[in-house]
Amino acid sequence: MKRFLLGLFLFQLFTFAANAQIQKGSIMLGGNLNYMNSSSNSNSNISSPSTVNSTTDGKSNSFTFNPKVGFTLSNNWVVGPMLILSSSKGTSESNWLSGSNSITDYTTTKNSSFGAGAFARKYIQFSDNFSAFGEVNATLNNRKEYRSSENSSQFEEAENKFNEIQGSIQAGLAYFPKNWIAIELSANILQYSHYGQNRDTELQDFETNQNSFGFNLNASAINLGVSFFLNNK
Repeated sequence: MKRFLLGLFLFQLFTFAANAQIQKGSIMLGGNLNYMNSSSNSNSNISSPSTVNSTTDGKSNSFTFNPKVGFTLSNNWVVGPMLILSSSKGTSESNWLSGSNSITDYTTTKNSSFGAGAFARKYIQFSDNFSAFGEVNATLNNRKEYRSSENSSQFEEAENKFNEIQGSIQAGLAYFPKNWIAIELSANILQYSHYGQNRDTELQDFETNQNSFGFNLNASAINLGVSFFLNNK
């Protein structure tokens, strides 16, 4: 009897969650933001006087923003198009000392990406103001990579452009101070990306294919967002 009542309670709770908060016909306007503050690190390699000693200092920062427009096809189910814009920059300085000879290397890396795709999201309400949600999305991105390296004797730079297919599974928590606005905290718990490239130059012809899949359990995978629900009662 207790199991039956517990099962009935869970069924009613799920039924309530599936028919509350976000109503069919609502339009969602929102997006996620992720910004990692500049970080610095240093390391040194000090060995015997007859070998090379080195020290390295580096800084990096990254920014990601993905605006979305969602259409509520049924209660608590939202689907629609999305954009993704991201950029990152890193700099490092390395000092090499061997005897009386000293060399300083300066390295700069820059990455930027712009893409478009689609998403599907399911909300599950567990209190008057809080809901959990899961999301699946996929985008096609145009990505650029730049790297330069400089010291007292030479300067080198390289730039690379390619298209990338990316998909992720997100889990998040939404706080509704009002029915028409939600403050969201989410994380990309699973992510997949693929890109392929063929390049012909005067010196060589090469092909690159790269696939990556993994769990994101660090601060760079956490996003803060705000969503507005038009016509939500």
